[in-house]
Amino acid sequence: MEAMIAEAATTSSAFDILLVVHVLGGVVAVMVLVAAYVAAASLGGVAAGSSWSESSRRFFTPGPDIAGRSVYLVPLTGLGLLSLSNGAFSLADPFVGMGSVLSLGALVAGEAFVFPASSRLRALVHNSSVAPADDSWRSDLARLRWGVDAMVLAVVITAVLMVAKP
Repeated sequence: MEAMIAEAATTSSAFDILLVVHVLGGVVAVMVLVAAYVAAASLGGVAAGSSWSESSRRFFTPGPDIAGRSVYLVPLTGLGLLSLSNGAFSLADPFVGMGSVLSLGALVAGEAFVFPASSRLRALVHNSSVAPADDSWRSDLARLRWGVDAMVLAVVITAVLMVAKP
């Protein structure tokens, strides 16, 4: 009987639409993060004194990393799904709790490592036509790449948890 109530509570049109936005938000976030990783990898291949590639110049343009912050859609829409589930799901459910912690971890990794490093790299590529002889900027590449690794891993594990509902 409880399964029927939970199923009925989670089949509203609003729930369905928000679920689609939630899933698409996760897919977009992973795609954007992978693009940042690939861009950082190509930037890492530039030798000191060499010009930045045109693709690096396009990717690392000045401005806020709004696309990268699309990862915020995942936990926000997840909370919306909880509120629309009419009690069928809650933060007390193990898969929801673990997913929330992983999502929070992804956001912390982004704000602590990925977005600041990306911002500094944007400024570097925009303000200089060639890669500096000083290799200190490569530490930002490492922060960006490791941070993206952590974020993507957290989002993928969260997606698996949400589907499996252990």
